[in-house]
Amino acid sequence: MYSGKGFRTYINMRYNIIKKLNVWFRYGLFIYQDVKTVGTYLDEIKGNKKSEVKIQVRYQF
Repeated sequence: MYSGKGFRTYINMRYNIIKKLNVWFRYGLFIYQDVKTVGTYLDEIKGNKKSEVKIQVRYQF
């Protein structure tokens, strides 16, 4: 759901494991106003909050 009004925030972190290897983390929190559910059908979440976690690993040659 990207229509409507609400609040969205992210926390990004990056760790350099070794010189050529990085790991990126992102936590996102979405808070929607005036809704009782977020999403539809199998993606539906009861409540007005949705969170996500993403991890990316990058190796540079």
